Amino acid sequence: MNIMAYIESMQVAAETMPGDIKKLCEEAIRFHYRGIIVNSMYTSYAKSLITSQPIELIATVGYPLGAMALTAKAEECAYAISHGADSIEMVIAVGRAKCGEWDYVTEDMRRVVKNAAGHPVCAVVETGLLNAYETARVCRMAANAGISAVRTSTQFSQTVPQVDDVLLLSKASEGKLAVKVGGKVDDYELAKQLIDVGAICLSTIEGKQLVRAAVAEAEAAGLYKGWDETNPFENMTEQELFYYLQQQQAEEKKS
Repeated sequence: MNIMAYIESMQVAAETMPGDIKKLCEEAIRFHYRGIIVNSMYTSYAKSLITSQPIELIATVGYPLGAMALTAKAEECAYAISHGADSIEMVIAVGRAKCGEWDYVTEDMRRVVKNAAGHPVCAVVETGLLNAYETARVCRMAANAGISAVRTSTQFSQTVPQVDDVLLLSKASEGKLAVKVGGKVDDYELAKQLIDVGAICLSTIEGKQLVRAAVAEAEAAGLYKGWDETNPFENMTEQELFYYLQQQQAEEKKS
């Protein structure tokens, strides 16, 4: 498994500064991450740093609470798209879902989808705050509103994502929506389990830790067989070493 192809690295903290965005982009380029997630105010800056790179730029909308006026959330989406976002991650109106105001929840998503102008929109569902019925209903509404994917949570309300969350979203969306995982994913075994049950990506701030864990697993599998102290592998970046180990593993399988 190439874990890097599943990582959407995030930098969305309140105290995020331009220097943090620069580091985020440099890490994403170095490790060939699937994408990066930034708050809308940093969309154009992040775009300037990854131009010509095959890295998806994802902007947050209504992050992290989702408690914005309909017009405000839709306008934030329009701003992000006009400043270079490839896709949008919007937090749904969780409180409105909790009290059964489903027309509001649907309209909220529809307005964001409209202003995304054809760009993919992922709805952050917050599975830790909704019950199974509410989650299933949000998923059905999301599909009807033109949403392309649902994500388990922000890292604010649910620290560690669960396999059951992915299974619930997959079942609730009836295969109509892709499922993303959000939150603290720093355990490589958990990351693999989440992907195995259907998550298409991991939205996390722990990307580098997952890459290092993948390298360690490759080492433990004996892929260093035949190496000696004179080999300069210690000077490789984690990315270079990881790809080297993948190649070695593929060759061993052939033989």
